[in-house]
Amino acid sequence: MAILFCFFLVSLVTLVSSIFFKQIKNTKFNLPPSPPSLPIIGNLHHLTGLPHRCYHKLSIKYGPVILLHLGFVPVVVISSSEAAEAVLKTHDLECCSRPKTVGTGKLSYGFKDISFGHTVSIGGKCENSRLPNFLALKRFNLIGI
Repeated sequence: MAILFCFFLVSLVTLVSSIFFKQIKNTKFNLPPSPPSLPIIGNLHHLTGLPHRCYHKLSIKYGPVILLHLGFVPVVVISSSEAAEAVLKTHDLECCSRPKTVGTGKLSYGFKDISFGHTVSIGGKCENSRLPNFLALKRFNLIGI
């Protein structure tokens, strides 16, 4: 009986503390609105059927910018052209580059591969340093573009 009471007490404290820490974590950042998510699958249960229709239903309910958690990965969905233009004008460097992870660093020889080239901002727009490499490959007919 004492073991059952201890188990119940520990699970109750864990539940209350997880709700408390989730509230603290959500108020620290200025995040876009998000539908309620489940612990492991996130918002995958909201994406049933055709994806574009699901995103449209969510954008009607939560607005043009939505934060979805697809599993453990947070994804920002932008569903209006005005919001997309505003995001790409102000945060173009964050949107144009790929995330730097340990695996991609090893596969691309320290991010020096053609697919993980650096993105630089020239005159307020994204310029990829990998564009001359692609043009050189096209000139020598090494890729089918």
